[in-house]
Amino acid sequence: MIRKLRRKFILIMMSTVTLLLTVIFFSLYYSARLNYENQGYEQLRAAARENLPTQMSPRSNPHQPESADAPGTIPPSDNAHDANNLHPLDSNPDSNSLSPSDEKALSQTPPSEEDSPEQRPDRNETPLLVIDQSMDGTLSVVKNQLVRFEAVDAEGLVALADAVGSPNGLISEQHLRFLKEDSTPGRSLRYVFADTSSEERSLHSQLIHSLVIGAAAFAAFFLFSILLSRWITAPVEEAWNRQNRFVADASHELKTPLTVILANIGLLAKSSADFTANDRTSLSHIQAEATRMKQLTESLLTLARSDSGQSVTDFRPLDLSYLTDSCILTFEPVAFEMGKTISSQISTDIYVNGDTEKLRRLITILLDNACKYSSPESEISISLERGQKESSLLKRNSPFALLTVTSEGTPLTDEEIEHIFLRFYRTDPSRGTISGYGLGLSIAQTIVDEHHGQIRAVSDGINRNTFSVSLPIEL
Repeated sequence: MIRKLRRKFILIMMSTVTLLLTVIFFSLYYSARLNYENQGYEQLRAAARENLPTQMSPRSNPHQPESADAPGTIPPSDNAHDANNLHPLDSNPDSNSLSPSDEKALSQTPPSEEDSPEQRPDRNETPLLVIDQSMDGTLSVVKNQLVRFEAVDAEGLVALADAVGSPNGLISEQHLRFLKEDSTPGRSLRYVFADTSSEERSLHSQLIHSLVIGAAAFAAFFLFSILLSRWITAPVEEAWNRQNRFVADASHELKTPLTVILANIGLLAKSSADFTANDRTSLSHIQAEATRMKQLTESLLTLARSDSGQSVTDFRPLDLSYLTDSCILTFEPVAFEMGKTISSQISTDIYVNGDTEKLRRLITILLDNACKYSSPESEISISLERGQKESSLLKRNSPFALLTVTSEGTPLTDEEIEHIFLRFYRTDPSRGTISGYGLGLSIAQTIVDEHHGQIRAVSDGINRNTFSVSLPIEL
Protein backbone atom coordinates (compact mmCIF):
# COMPACT_ATOMS: atom_id res chain seq x y z
CA MET A 1 0.00 0.00 0.00
CA ILE A 2 2.79 2.43 0.90
CA ARG A 3 4.55 1.71 -2.38
CA LYS A 4 1.36 2.35 -4.31
CA LEU A 5 0.87 5.58 -2.38
CA ARG A 6 4.40 6.71 -3.24
CA ARG A 7 4.00 5.79 -6.90
CA LYS A 8 0.73 7.69 -7.04
CA PHE A 9 2.32 10.75 -5.42
CA ILE A 10 5.28 10.64 -7.82
CA LEU A 11 2.96 10.18 -10.80
CA ILE A 12 0.79 13.14 -9.80
CA MET A 13 3.78 15.37 -9.12
CA MET A 14 5.62 14.46 -12.32
CA SER A 15 2.45 14.89 -14.38
CA THR A 16 2.03 18.38 -12.91
CA VAL A 17 5.68 19.25 -13.52
CA THR A 18 5.54 17.93 -17.08
CA LEU A 19 2.43 19.97 -17.79
CA LEU A 20 3.96 23.14 -16.33
CA LEU A 21 7.25 22.70 -18.21
CA THR A 22 5.38 22.03 -21.45
CA VAL A 23 3.23 25.13 -21.03
CA ILE A 24 6.21 27.32 -20.12
CA PHE A 25 8.48 26.19 -22.95
CA PHE A 26 5.66 26.22 -25.48
CA SER A 27 4.72 29.76 -24.42
CA LEU A 28 8.33 30.90 -24.78
CA TYR A 29 8.67 29.24 -28.17
CA TYR A 30 5.35 30.60 -29.42
CA SER A 31 6.05 34.14 -28.16
CA ALA A 32 9.51 34.12 -29.79
CA ARG A 33 8.07 32.87 -33.05
CA LEU A 34 5.27 35.43 -32.94
CA ASN A 35 7.80 38.19 -32.20
CA TYR A 36 9.94 37.16 -35.17
CA GLU A 37 6.87 37.09 -37.37
CA ASN A 38 5.64 40.54 -36.27
CA GLN A 39 9.06 42.10 -36.75
CA GLY A 40 9.39 40.41 -40.13
CA TYR A 41 6.07 41.76 -41.41
CA GLU A 42 6.88 45.23 -40.09
CA GLN A 43 10.09 45.22 -42.16
CA LEU A 44 8.19 43.92 -45.16
CA ARG A 45 5.56 46.66 -44.88
CA ALA A 46 8.25 49.31 -44.48
CA ALA A 47 10.07 48.02 -47.55
CA ALA A 48 6.82 47.84 -49.53
CA ARG A 49 6.14 51.55 -48.88
CA GLU A 50 9.75 52.64 -49.41
CA ASN A 51 10.58 54.70 -52.51
CA LEU A 52 13.66 52.87 -53.72
CA PRO A 53 16.08 54.78 -56.03
CA THR A 54 15.93 53.84 -59.67
CA GLN A 55 18.91 53.03 -61.88
CA MET A 56 20.82 56.29 -62.67
CA SER A 57 22.54 57.20 -65.93
CA PRO A 58 26.37 57.33 -65.97
CA ARG A 59 26.14 61.11 -65.71
CA SER A 60 25.27 62.28 -62.25
CA ASN A 61 24.34 65.81 -63.42
CA PRO A 62 22.38 66.06 -66.68
CA HIS A 63 23.19 69.78 -67.05
CA GLN A 64 26.95 69.19 -67.03
CA PRO A 65 28.41 68.85 -70.52
CA GLU A 66 30.25 65.66 -71.31
CA SER A 67 33.45 67.48 -72.24
CA ALA A 68 33.66 69.42 -68.99
CA ASP A 69 35.35 66.57 -67.13
CA ALA A 70 36.71 63.21 -67.89
CA PRO A 71 34.28 60.28 -67.46
CA GLY A 72 34.07 59.05 -63.90
CA THR A 73 35.32 62.30 -62.30
CA ILE A 74 33.45 64.00 -59.45
CA PRO A 75 31.46 66.98 -60.86
CA PRO A 76 31.84 70.37 -59.25
CA SER A 77 29.27 71.56 -56.83
CA ASP A 78 26.53 73.84 -58.20
CA ASN A 79 25.22 75.34 -54.94
CA ALA A 80 26.26 76.39 -51.50
CA HIS A 81 24.64 73.42 -49.92
CA ASP A 82 27.02 71.05 -51.70
CA ALA A 83 29.91 73.27 -50.73
CA ASN A 84 28.99 73.04 -47.10
CA ASN A 85 29.07 69.27 -47.33
CA LEU A 86 32.66 69.16 -48.54
CA HIS A 87 35.44 67.70 -46.44
CA PRO A 88 37.12 70.26 -44.20
CA LEU A 89 40.33 69.89 -46.14
CA ASP A 90 38.48 71.02 -49.27
CA SER A 91 37.11 74.13 -47.60
CA ASN A 92 40.45 75.28 -46.26
CA PRO A 93 42.63 76.93 -48.93
CA ASP A 94 45.71 76.59 -46.80
CA SER A 95 45.33 72.85 -46.33
CA ASN A 96 47.25 70.31 -48.27
CA SER A 97 45.38 69.52 -51.49
CA LEU A 98 45.52 66.34 -53.48
CA SER A 99 47.60 66.18 -56.59
CA PRO A 100 45.75 66.06 -59.88
CA SER A 101 46.74 62.42 -60.44
CA ASP A 102 45.57 61.36 -56.94
CA GLU A 103 42.29 63.23 -57.36
CA LYS A 104 41.67 61.53 -60.68
CA ALA A 105 42.45 58.08 -59.26
CA LEU A 106 40.16 58.70 -56.32
CA SER A 107 37.34 59.86 -58.56
CA GLN A 108 37.65 56.77 -60.77
CA THR A 109 37.57 54.24 -57.86
CA PRO A 110 34.19 52.46 -57.95
CA PRO A 111 32.23 52.34 -54.69
CA SER A 112 32.59 49.06 -52.76
CA GLU A 113 29.68 46.76 -52.12
CA GLU A 114 29.79 47.62 -48.41
CA ASP A 115 29.21 51.30 -49.27
CA SER A 116 25.98 50.50 -51.15
CA PRO A 117 22.99 50.67 -48.76
CA GLU A 118 20.77 49.12 -51.39
CA GLN A 119 22.81 45.91 -51.59
CA ARG A 120 23.89 45.29 -47.96
CA PRO A 121 21.33 45.41 -45.13
CA ASP A 122 22.02 46.55 -41.62
CA ARG A 123 23.17 43.79 -39.30
CA ASN A 124 19.94 44.07 -37.29
CA GLU A 125 17.71 43.88 -40.37
CA THR A 126 16.51 40.87 -42.29
CA PRO A 127 17.84 40.52 -45.87
CA LEU A 128 15.15 41.60 -48.33
CA LEU A 129 14.30 41.05 -51.98
CA VAL A 130 11.97 43.58 -53.64
CA ILE A 131 10.32 42.86 -56.99
CA ASP A 132 8.02 45.32 -58.76
CA GLN A 133 5.37 44.23 -61.23
CA SER A 134 4.35 46.91 -63.70
CA MET A 135 0.89 47.40 -65.13
CA ASP A 136 1.72 45.27 -68.15
CA GLY A 137 3.00 42.39 -65.97
CA THR A 138 6.72 43.09 -66.40
CA LEU A 139 8.80 42.11 -63.37
CA SER A 140 11.86 44.04 -62.24
CA VAL A 141 14.16 43.39 -59.29
CA VAL A 142 14.73 46.75 -57.58
CA LYS A 143 16.48 45.47 -54.46
CA ASN A 144 18.28 42.24 -53.69
CA GLN A 145 20.01 41.61 -50.37
CA LEU A 146 19.67 37.83 -50.45
CA VAL A 147 23.09 36.32 -50.95
CA ARG A 148 21.74 32.92 -51.97
CA PHE A 149 19.63 34.51 -54.72
CA GLU A 150 22.35 36.08 -56.83
CA ALA A 151 20.45 35.12 -59.98
CA VAL A 152 16.87 35.82 -58.98
CA ASP A 153 14.06 33.82 -60.60
CA ALA A 154 11.54 36.63 -60.25
CA GLU A 155 8.76 34.84 -62.11
CA GLY A 156 9.18 31.70 -60.04
CA LEU A 157 9.11 33.53 -56.69
CA VAL A 158 6.11 35.62 -57.71
CA ALA A 159 4.30 32.47 -58.83
CA LEU A 160 5.02 30.78 -55.48
CA ALA A 161 3.73 33.84 -53.62
CA ASP A 162 0.57 33.96 -55.73
CA ALA A 163 0.00 30.23 -55.13
CA VAL A 164 -0.35 30.86 -51.38
CA GLY A 165 -3.60 32.67 -52.04
CA SER A 166 -3.11 35.49 -49.51
CA PRO A 167 -1.32 38.86 -49.57
CA ASN A 168 1.27 37.56 -47.11
CA GLY A 169 2.60 34.27 -45.88
CA LEU A 170 5.50 31.84 -45.97
CA ILE A 171 7.19 29.96 -48.78
CA SER A 172 8.58 27.09 -46.73
CA GLU A 173 10.61 25.39 -49.44
CA GLN A 174 12.51 28.63 -50.14
CA HIS A 175 12.67 29.77 -46.47
CA LEU A 176 11.07 33.09 -47.40
CA ARG A 177 8.38 35.32 -45.95
CA PHE A 178 6.59 37.53 -48.44
CA LEU A 179 4.23 40.49 -48.65
CA LYS A 180 2.57 41.97 -51.70
CA GLU A 181 0.90 45.39 -51.86
CA ASP A 182 -0.55 47.58 -54.59
CA SER A 183 -0.81 50.86 -52.73
CA THR A 184 2.19 52.60 -54.27
CA PRO A 185 1.22 54.82 -57.24
CA GLY A 186 2.81 54.20 -60.60
CA ARG A 187 3.08 50.41 -60.40
CA SER A 188 0.70 47.48 -60.22
CA LEU A 189 2.18 45.35 -57.41
CA ARG A 190 5.25 45.19 -55.24
CA TYR A 191 6.48 41.87 -53.86
CA VAL A 192 8.78 41.96 -50.84
CA PHE A 193 10.55 38.78 -49.73
CA ALA A 194 12.51 38.30 -46.51
CA ASP A 195 14.91 35.49 -45.68
CA THR A 196 13.69 33.44 -42.67
CA SER A 197 16.72 31.15 -42.39
CA SER A 198 18.13 33.07 -39.43
CA GLU A 199 14.78 32.97 -37.64
CA GLU A 200 14.43 29.26 -38.23
CA ARG A 201 17.92 28.61 -36.89
CA SER A 202 17.19 30.69 -33.81
CA LEU A 203 13.88 28.91 -33.17
CA HIS A 204 15.49 25.52 -33.73
CA SER A 205 18.26 26.39 -31.31
CA GLN A 206 15.71 27.59 -28.77
CA LEU A 207 13.78 24.34 -29.16
CA ILE A 208 16.90 22.23 -28.60
CA HIS A 209 17.86 24.25 -25.55
CA SER A 210 14.32 23.96 -24.18
CA LEU A 211 14.37 20.19 -24.60
CA VAL A 212 17.73 19.90 -22.86
CA ILE A 213 16.69 22.18 -20.01
CA GLY A 214 13.32 20.44 -19.76
CA ALA A 215 14.94 16.99 -19.58
CA ALA A 216 17.35 18.16 -16.89
CA ALA A 217 14.53 19.79 -14.93
CA PHE A 218 12.39 16.67 -15.31
CA ALA A 219 15.19 14.47 -13.96
CA ALA A 220 15.81 16.85 -11.06
CA PHE A 221 12.12 17.01 -10.17
CA PHE A 222 11.87 13.23 -10.44
CA LEU A 223 14.64 12.72 -7.90
CA PHE A 224 13.13 15.41 -5.71
CA SER A 225 9.67 13.80 -5.90
CA ILE A 226 11.12 10.43 -4.83
CA LEU A 227 12.74 11.98 -1.78
CA LEU A 228 9.65 14.05 -1.04
CA SER A 229 7.34 11.03 -1.34
CA ARG A 230 9.44 9.12 1.18
CA TRP A 231 9.40 12.05 3.57
CA ILE A 232 5.66 12.62 3.25
CA THR A 233 4.66 8.96 3.57
CA ALA A 234 7.02 8.25 6.47
CA PRO A 235 4.34 8.87 9.18
CA VAL A 236 1.76 6.91 7.19
CA GLU A 237 4.21 4.05 6.70
CA GLU A 238 4.98 3.94 10.42
CA ALA A 239 1.28 3.86 11.34
CA TRP A 240 0.62 1.23 8.67
CA ASN A 241 3.43 -0.97 9.94
CA ARG A 242 2.19 -0.67 13.51
CA GLN A 243 -1.30 -1.68 12.42
CA ASN A 244 0.01 -4.67 10.50
CA ARG A 245 2.14 -5.77 13.43
CA PHE A 246 -0.84 -5.47 15.75
CA VAL A 247 -3.12 -7.47 13.42
CA ALA A 248 -0.45 -10.12 12.87
CA ASP A 249 0.36 -10.43 16.56
CA ALA A 250 -3.29 -10.50 17.59
CA SER A 251 -4.15 -13.09 14.94
CA HIS A 252 -1.22 -15.23 15.93
CA GLU A 253 -2.11 -15.02 19.63
CA LEU A 254 -5.76 -15.89 18.94
CA LYS A 255 -4.91 -18.99 16.93
CA THR A 256 -3.58 -20.90 19.95
CA PRO A 257 -6.65 -20.54 22.24
CA LEU A 258 -9.01 -21.16 19.34
CA THR A 259 -7.16 -24.33 18.48
CA VAL A 260 -7.45 -25.47 22.13
CA ILE A 261 -11.16 -24.61 22.21
CA LEU A 262 -11.85 -26.54 19.02
CA ALA A 263 -9.87 -29.54 20.25
CA ASN A 264 -11.78 -29.70 23.54
CA ILE A 265 -15.13 -29.24 21.85
CA GLY A 266 -14.27 -32.09 19.53
CA LEU A 267 -13.43 -34.31 22.48
CA LEU A 268 -16.65 -33.39 24.24
CA ALA A 269 -18.70 -34.09 21.12
CA LYS A 270 -17.11 -37.54 20.78
CA SER A 271 -17.33 -38.42 24.45
CA SER A 272 -19.98 -40.78 25.83
CA ALA A 273 -21.12 -38.31 28.43
CA ASP A 274 -24.83 -38.01 29.00
CA PHE A 275 -25.53 -34.74 27.19
CA THR A 276 -29.01 -33.58 26.44
CA ALA A 277 -30.04 -32.59 22.95
CA ASN A 278 -29.79 -28.92 23.90
CA ASP A 279 -26.28 -29.46 25.26
CA ARG A 280 -25.12 -31.08 22.05
CA THR A 281 -26.73 -28.31 20.02
CA SER A 282 -24.84 -25.77 22.09
CA LEU A 283 -21.59 -27.65 21.56
CA SER A 284 -22.23 -27.68 17.83
CA HIS A 285 -22.81 -23.91 17.81
CA ILE A 286 -19.67 -23.30 19.83
CA GLN A 287 -17.64 -25.45 17.47
CA ALA A 288 -19.05 -23.68 14.39
CA GLU A 289 -18.36 -20.18 15.73
CA ALA A 290 -14.89 -21.14 16.96
CA THR A 291 -14.14 -22.48 13.49
CA ARG A 292 -15.29 -19.20 11.95
CA MET A 293 -13.10 -17.23 14.36
CA LYS A 294 -10.12 -19.37 13.47
CA GLN A 295 -10.72 -18.81 9.77
CA LEU A 296 -11.01 -15.06 10.38
CA THR A 297 -7.77 -14.90 12.34
CA GLU A 298 -5.97 -16.92 9.66
CA SER A 299 -7.29 -14.59 6.96
CA LEU A 300 -6.24 -11.49 8.90
CA LEU A 301 -2.82 -13.01 9.50
CA THR A 302 -2.45 -13.74 5.78
CA LEU A 303 -3.33 -10.17 4.78
CA ALA A 304 -1.12 -8.66 7.50
CA ARG A 305 1.87 -10.69 6.39
CA SER A 306 1.25 -9.75 2.78
CA ASP A 307 1.00 -6.03 3.60
CA SER A 308 4.18 -6.08 5.65
CA GLY A 309 6.09 -8.00 2.98
CA GLN A 310 6.60 -10.99 5.28
CA SER A 311 4.57 -13.35 3.14
CA VAL A 312 6.71 -16.22 1.86
CA THR A 313 5.81 -17.51 -1.59
CA ASP A 314 7.39 -20.72 -2.82
CA PHE A 315 7.48 -20.24 -6.57
CA ARG A 316 8.01 -23.32 -8.67
CA PRO A 317 6.60 -24.71 -11.94
CA LEU A 318 3.28 -26.47 -11.31
CA ASP A 319 0.50 -28.05 -13.32
CA LEU A 320 -2.38 -25.61 -12.96
CA SER A 321 -4.71 -27.95 -14.88
CA TYR A 322 -4.22 -30.75 -12.34
CA LEU A 323 -4.54 -28.33 -9.41
CA THR A 324 -7.83 -26.95 -10.76
CA ASP A 325 -9.26 -30.46 -11.31
CA SER A 326 -8.41 -31.47 -7.74
CA CYS A 327 -10.14 -28.38 -6.33
CA ILE A 328 -13.24 -29.10 -8.42
CA LEU A 329 -13.39 -32.66 -7.08
CA THR A 330 -13.25 -31.29 -3.54
CA PHE A 331 -16.14 -28.89 -4.10
CA GLU A 332 -18.48 -31.17 -6.05
CA PRO A 333 -19.93 -32.75 -2.85
CA VAL A 334 -20.37 -29.28 -1.32
CA ALA A 335 -22.23 -28.03 -4.38
CA PHE A 336 -24.30 -31.23 -4.49
CA GLU A 337 -25.46 -30.70 -0.89
CA MET A 338 -26.56 -27.16 -1.88
CA GLY A 339 -28.51 -28.54 -4.83
CA LYS A 340 -26.09 -27.11 -7.38
CA THR A 341 -23.86 -28.60 -10.06
CA ILE A 342 -20.37 -27.82 -11.28
CA SER A 343 -19.42 -28.07 -14.96
CA SER A 344 -15.81 -27.71 -16.02
CA GLN A 345 -13.79 -27.31 -19.18
CA ILE A 346 -10.12 -27.60 -18.29
CA SER A 347 -7.33 -27.56 -20.88
CA THR A 348 -4.53 -29.96 -20.07
CA ASP A 349 -0.83 -29.33 -19.45
CA ILE A 350 -1.07 -25.66 -18.50
CA TYR A 351 1.95 -24.88 -16.33
CA VAL A 352 2.55 -21.71 -14.34
CA ASN A 353 5.24 -20.58 -11.96
CA GLY A 354 3.64 -20.20 -8.55
CA ASP A 355 2.96 -21.38 -5.02
CA THR A 356 0.84 -24.54 -4.97
CA GLU A 357 -0.90 -23.88 -1.65
CA LYS A 358 -1.68 -20.25 -2.43
CA LEU A 359 -3.05 -21.03 -5.88
CA ARG A 360 -5.12 -23.85 -4.37
CA ARG A 361 -6.54 -21.34 -1.90
CA LEU A 362 -7.26 -18.94 -4.75
CA ILE A 363 -9.31 -21.52 -6.66
CA THR A 364 -11.03 -22.59 -3.44
CA ILE A 365 -12.06 -19.01 -2.65
CA LEU A 366 -13.56 -18.53 -6.12
CA LEU A 367 -15.46 -21.84 -5.98
CA ASP A 368 -16.67 -21.21 -2.43
CA ASN A 369 -17.81 -17.72 -3.39
CA ALA A 370 -19.71 -19.13 -6.40
CA CYS A 371 -21.39 -21.82 -4.28
CA LYS A 372 -22.47 -19.34 -1.60
CA TYR A 373 -23.86 -16.58 -3.80
CA SER A 374 -25.37 -18.54 -6.71
CA SER A 375 -29.06 -19.27 -7.08
CA PRO A 376 -30.50 -22.59 -5.85
CA GLU A 377 -30.37 -25.46 -8.36
CA SER A 378 -28.10 -23.42 -10.64
CA GLU A 379 -24.97 -24.44 -12.49
CA ILE A 380 -21.46 -23.22 -11.71
CA SER A 381 -19.07 -23.19 -14.68
CA ILE A 382 -15.30 -23.21 -14.37
CA SER A 383 -12.86 -23.17 -17.26
CA LEU A 384 -9.12 -23.02 -17.75
CA GLU A 385 -7.56 -22.19 -21.12
CA ARG A 386 -4.55 -20.61 -22.75
CA GLY A 387 -4.57 -17.07 -24.06
CA GLN A 388 -2.34 -14.57 -25.81
CA LYS A 389 -2.02 -10.89 -25.04
CA GLU A 390 0.13 -8.13 -26.46
CA SER A 391 3.03 -7.21 -24.19
CA SER A 392 4.00 -3.54 -24.46
CA LEU A 393 7.37 -4.17 -22.82
CA LEU A 394 8.42 -7.26 -24.74
CA LYS A 395 6.82 -6.15 -28.02
CA ARG A 396 5.44 -9.63 -28.58
CA ASN A 397 2.49 -11.82 -27.62
CA SER A 398 2.77 -13.09 -24.05
CA PRO A 399 0.98 -16.38 -23.20
CA PHE A 400 -1.15 -16.58 -20.08
CA ALA A 401 -3.52 -18.98 -18.34
CA LEU A 402 -7.11 -17.78 -18.05
CA LEU A 403 -9.19 -19.22 -15.20
CA THR A 404 -12.88 -18.24 -15.12
CA VAL A 405 -15.61 -19.11 -12.63
CA THR A 406 -19.18 -18.23 -13.66
CA SER A 407 -22.24 -18.52 -11.45
CA GLU A 408 -25.92 -17.68 -11.83
CA GLY A 409 -27.55 -15.39 -9.31
CA THR A 410 -28.20 -11.76 -8.49
CA PRO A 411 -26.15 -9.66 -10.94
CA LEU A 412 -23.43 -7.46 -9.53
CA THR A 413 -23.84 -3.72 -9.96
CA ASP A 414 -21.06 -1.43 -11.19
CA GLU A 415 -20.56 -0.09 -7.66
CA GLU A 416 -20.28 -3.62 -6.24
CA ILE A 417 -17.77 -4.63 -8.92
CA GLU A 418 -15.70 -1.56 -8.06
CA HIS A 419 -15.57 -2.38 -4.32
CA ILE A 420 -15.92 -6.13 -4.24
CA PHE A 421 -12.20 -6.77 -3.75
CA LEU A 422 -11.96 -4.40 -0.76
CA ARG A 423 -11.53 -5.89 2.69
CA PHE A 424 -14.69 -6.55 4.73
CA TYR A 425 -16.87 -5.41 1.82
CA ARG A 426 -20.03 -7.42 1.28
CA THR A 427 -22.97 -6.72 -0.97
CA ASP A 428 -26.08 -5.52 0.87
CA PRO A 429 -28.43 -8.39 -0.08
CA SER A 430 -26.02 -10.93 1.40
CA ARG A 431 -25.51 -9.28 4.78
CA GLY A 432 -26.78 -11.43 7.61
CA THR A 433 -27.89 -14.29 5.35
CA ILE A 434 -24.60 -15.85 4.23
CA SER A 435 -21.70 -16.45 6.58
CA GLY A 436 -18.44 -14.69 5.87
CA TYR A 437 -16.41 -11.60 6.63
CA GLY A 438 -15.73 -10.19 3.17
CA LEU A 439 -12.05 -11.13 3.18
CA GLY A 440 -12.03 -13.99 0.66
CA LEU A 441 -11.81 -11.92 -2.50
CA SER A 442 -9.27 -9.59 -0.87
CA ILE A 443 -7.05 -12.60 -0.18
CA ALA A 444 -7.64 -13.82 -3.74
CA GLN A 445 -6.48 -10.49 -5.15
CA THR A 446 -3.42 -10.56 -2.89
CA ILE A 447 -2.49 -14.03 -4.17
CA VAL A 448 -2.96 -12.97 -7.79
CA ASP A 449 -0.82 -9.87 -7.26
CA GLU A 450 1.95 -11.99 -5.75
CA HIS A 451 1.86 -14.15 -8.90
CA HIS A 452 2.00 -11.07 -11.20
CA GLY A 453 -1.47 -11.77 -12.58
CA GLN A 454 -4.80 -9.98 -12.85
CA ILE A 455 -8.23 -10.68 -11.39
CA ARG A 456 -11.49 -9.00 -12.29
CA ALA A 457 -15.24 -9.42 -11.98
CA VAL A 458 -17.84 -8.83 -14.67
CA SER A 459 -21.61 -9.25 -14.88
CA ASP A 460 -24.01 -9.53 -17.80
CA GLY A 461 -26.56 -7.48 -15.85
CA ILE A 462 -29.11 -10.32 -15.98
CA ASN A 463 -28.14 -13.32 -13.89
CA ARG A 464 -24.52 -14.29 -14.60
CA ASN A 465 -21.45 -13.14 -12.68
CA THR A 466 -17.96 -14.12 -13.80
CA PHE A 467 -14.65 -13.92 -11.98
CA SER A 468 -11.59 -14.30 -14.20
CA VAL A 469 -7.94 -14.73 -13.28
CA SER A 470 -5.05 -14.45 -15.74
CA LEU A 471 -1.61 -15.80 -14.77
CA PRO A 472 1.58 -15.85 -16.87
CA ILE A 473 2.36 -19.29 -18.29
CA GLU A 474 5.66 -20.94 -17.51
CA LEU A 475 7.51 -21.38 -20.84
